[in-house]
Amino acid sequence: MYFYLIIALQAFCIYHVIKHRNPYYWIFLIFFIPLLGSVIYILTQVYNKRDADKITSGITNIINYQKDKGFRKEIRVFRNLPKQS
Repeated sequence: MYFYLIIALQAFCIYHVIKHRNPYYWIFLIFFIPLLGSVIYILTQVYNKRDADKITSGITNIINYQKDKGFRKEIRVFRNLPKQS
């Protein structure tokens, strides 16, 4: 069963290499060192710092919503709406 998951992971990584036109030595690394090569590729090429910064800033805005001026304005408008009965 694990063999098929590793093959699927390799296929995804090789597809990603070709689609994003990364250097072809990644294909050899993924093919000849199956699990380790795929994990290294994912950590270095798929998951990059820019994506991590976007996720971190999004989570920070969700947790610390009071810093978001637009959100505070929406809360004030919402509080001033007439109550529906």
